[in-house]
Amino acid sequence: MLDARQPAQYLGLTKRPDVQTFGHIAGSKALAPELLAKPTNGALYFWQKITYDALMSANGLSTKAPTISYCNTGHLAAGGWFVMSELAGNKSTKLYDGSLYLWTLEDRPLIGVPLN
Repeated sequence: MLDARQPAQYLGLTKRPDVQTFGHIAGSKALAPELLAKPTNGALYFWQKITYDALMSANGLSTKAPTISYCNTGHLAAGGWFVMSELAGNKSTKLYDGSLYLWTLEDRPLIGVPLN
């Protein structure tokens, strides 16, 4: 599972109003949206495949294993899906379009750091 949200949301420190609980799906690995492209002169450009391979590995993701990309409502997950599937070449990548909105609506658990 590839969690395509900001680190604070992944860790459960913050959440979007449309997600019922704090945290991430157990076993998922974070790949923050700002890692998906490099900013240059006010524009965003995709990295080379070798860079995506290294980014995925550094975040505990495999470009060879089946992967499901999710976020809060599905829009950031599309970026994770595109990078993993089309740029890193993992054609077994899927997009969970319901993402955490649907996951938590169905009262499924999330894990995160303890909150005060």
